[in-house]
Amino acid sequence: MPEDTISSFQAPRRILGAVLLLSLPLLLPALVLVSCEYIENPTSRYSTYQSAREAGALEEGRWIPPFLPESARNLVETHNIDSNVLKISFEYSPDDLGGLISECRELKVPSGGTRRFECRNWGLPIDVYLESSGNGLVLSRNDT
Repeated sequence: MPEDTISSFQAPRRILGAVLLLSLPLLLPALVLVSCEYIENPTSRYSTYQSAREAGALEEGRWIPPFLPESARNLVETHNIDSNVLKISFEYSPDDLGGLISECRELKVPSGGTRRFECRNWGLPIDVYLESSGNGLVLSRNDT
């Protein structure tokens, strides 16, 4: 291969390297922010309640309450490590209330098909909402 062809390949590589090197100070803060958000607010996904149990996500001190309906599926759990703010969305079979009746206090809510339960998950106050459509939601409460 002629020498001028080799140098024509090296020029674009050098330019690309210089652009990357110069853009690093601009990209680094964005990468740090994205990393911090992920570290502070990790998200876990489980296809079923049973898969969450097998992964140890229902054990004491973990985020998913063991009294959710066993028919729960498509669980998406996000929490903030510093503030203990918790959100879990899931689907479930409407005739399955799991241990909510025995472990939680059901609140009276206006008609509309959503049942609300006040619970404690390893000492932290949470609310569990079960829609008659089969969608469920767990949210942490601010009162301790």
